Amino acid sequence: MLFFDGMNNKEKRFEDERRRQKRDKAKDDYGRIMITAEYVAMAMCVAKSMKIKCFVSKEEADPQVSYVSMSNGCIPVTGDSDILAYGFPQEQGQRKVVIVQSYEQMWYRVIDLDANTEPGEYRLLDLCNKHGRIVFQLYAGSRGCDFTKNRCGISGIGYSSFMTIASTVDGPFNAHNFSISMWNNDATKHIAIENGLNTAGEVESHLQRVVNIYSKATVYDKDGNIVSMDGKMVNAATDTTIQHMTGMIHPKEQVQCTIEFKKQWKSYQLGSSLI
Repeated sequence: MLFFDGMNNKEKRFEDERRRQKRDKAKDDYGRIMITAEYVAMAMCVAKSMKIKCFVSKEEADPQVSYVSMSNGCIPVTGDSDILAYGFPQEQGQRKVVIVQSYEQMWYRVIDLDANTEPGEYRLLDLCNKHGRIVFQLYAGSRGCDFTKNRCGISGIGYSSFMTIASTVDGPFNAHNFSISMWNNDATKHIAIENGLNTAGEVESHLQRVVNIYSKATVYDKDGNIVSMDGKMVNAATDTTIQHMTGMIHPKEQVQCTIEFKKQWKSYQLGSSLI
């Protein structure tokens, strides 16, 4: 089953701008590739011609893939490890994510959250097993992700400093207590100030914003309803959501396609039928 990106997520504006600048600086066509509505339409036609089920996500594919993997107990395959911040299957033996490092070179990385390791061997895994996806959400906010203004998140907070902060969190593992722990450490407090975060409250606001984006993401269920990551109904399905999910209307704008786009779609369908 394949899922394609749908509408743009406004919270991803910082990463969108970074990618635009990267495309502008690219020296070859490969570096200028952008996933457009036409790209999605062609890819869906090819997938359907190969009898592969495929759908358009409400927005980014990451939360959609995460939701489907949790709902169906299947292993997600993705190019982005921040899928862990949206959530992952909880059944023993199914808590795995396959990261595609390079499709061209057939280079894959398996993240196995059920790995039989000694305590302390993989400290981030230990934290995950104890606290769940909030660990990856705070890690993303600290180290950088698609939703942080700075590509590096809080520049200067690396794996070691993150684990140092995490080891002194008092109480529930959340943005508030993590921020206090960061502020109480002279070294990480200095890093925060260098990043323009001048109080523990400002650190918390930065981290909580990222946590909220991951936690409050909405996706399509199998019937086209808009639901939360834990499957709670947000909005009932409409003709528009069903058509969008099945690729029958413009994937990026959730509107009826222009005549020109429909002509391209038909040419894609014809081309894929010849594969």
